[in-house]
Amino acid sequence: MSNVSKPSFPASSSKSWNKTGAREGGSWLRRTVSALLLNGACIGLLVIDSGCGDEPNPTEPEPQELTGRLLDGSNQPIAGAGIGFRFAWTAPVPIEGRVADDRTDGGRSELLPPSPNPIDETGFFEYVTAVEEKVRLTLVDHRFLVVRTLVDERQDAGSHRLFWPGDDDHGAPVPNGLYLARLELGLDDNASIFEQRVLVHSLDLERQREAPFSHTDADGTFSVPWPVIPVGRDFLATDIAGEVQGRSTVLPSVQFCATWSNGDSLLVECFEEELAVFPEDELRLVVGR
Repeated sequence: MSNVSKPSFPASSSKSWNKTGAREGGSWLRRTVSALLLNGACIGLLVIDSGCGDEPNPTEPEPQELTGRLLDGSNQPIAGAGIGFRFAWTAPVPIEGRVADDRTDGGRSELLPPSPNPIDETGFFEYVTAVEEKVRLTLVDHRFLVVRTLVDERQDAGSHRLFWPGDDDHGAPVPNGLYLARLELGLDDNASIFEQRVLVHSLDLERQREAPFSHTDADGTFSVPWPVIPVGRDFLATDIAGEVQGRSTVLPSVQFCATWSNGDSLLVECFEEELAVFPEDELRLVVGR
């Protein structure tokens, strides 16, 4: 197998990597949100269309992007609105040969899936180090950029468990989405790397207002890279105690949620779309229709 030099969102929910190779280490309640608002009434229009970026390097094409405009009932742009997501996923499918409380035996290094997974705002990370060594635990996004550095120090051998309040390195809440927890043990080229997929998924509208993925500009336009939509990707679903319930897969049912202010009122609107594949045609999402 080939060496791995940067994080990836591999086909499996969990992998560990080293210099010589690699090894494999909530059901959705459908909700319809219509013209939800606070202290006011809203008639608006959200129009999303699709486009593709240029490809300056044919070996590393730019990701496809969803672009759109947020308009009010008079077809006027709404600037400064936050755009976030809600996702659906399958009920956990038990993993053959693994029981719910299957944990590490303490004799090898390992990164366990977070608890719970999906994480609703806050959660825990647990890992094991077989020997005393340098430990770096980070959370990376779809661009492979570090969102949060959780640990970066030398630690004793043993089990380690830490609380994560759902924030980034600047103290701001992270948007809903699929992230990668990345555990690096050792130094430089000799480091062993373990990965787990982490689905952050909050239904709290105030949090979604504080942590959107994108914002509309003065023309009401926004863009979202297609890799942000984790449709078809799987993850190890766990409960709050960290017990693995099975493997879940993100479904094509995706809600686009827009939040914006109108005077003293906070306006919120969510639209559900089926996104099994990248949409070639324009998505028209109209409030109140």
